[in-house]
Amino acid sequence: MIQTPIAASGRHRTVRPWLPIVLCHACFLAGCAAWAPWAPWKSQDQVAKERQQYGATADQRIKELAAKATAAKEGGEAAQERFAQEMATAMIEEHDARVRGAMLDVVADLNTPLATAICQGAMQDPEPRVRMAACSAWAKRGGPEAVEMLAARYQ
Repeated sequence: MIQTPIAASGRHRTVRPWLPIVLCHACFLAGCAAWAPWAPWKSQDQVAKERQQYGATADQRIKELAAKATAAKEGGEAAQERFAQEMATAMIEEHDARVRGAMLDVVADLNTPLATAICQGAMQDPEPRVRMAACSAWAKRGGPEAVEMLAARYQ
């Protein structure tokens, strides 16, 4: 411990040089604990068992969504239409606003009538996060219909 004088009072205060190091390590470990693939204390078997018991986490669903979207974009028009149909059903069933927002980000890249309908419907979602994602999706899609939808939303 190092003692430094406090300017006005003449008393000494104790400085603990190890305290910031311990706090940094604690913050690092707490932040990394949510990342299951890295966590050395969580085996892949345990992660798989929890997923089977409780279902996929929002982060896992978003990751799967991105992989499916990539496959649909590479698969052509029919694959995009099937994927848009799957997203329409999933948007209705999904309870997590983060996942619905990620769905909109993916759907914005699809050039199908159903993708347009999904983006229109999301403008009326009860969650502000999803409505903001819908506005971003329309900005990404562009065109006169996007201008019309965004103008109507902000009137």
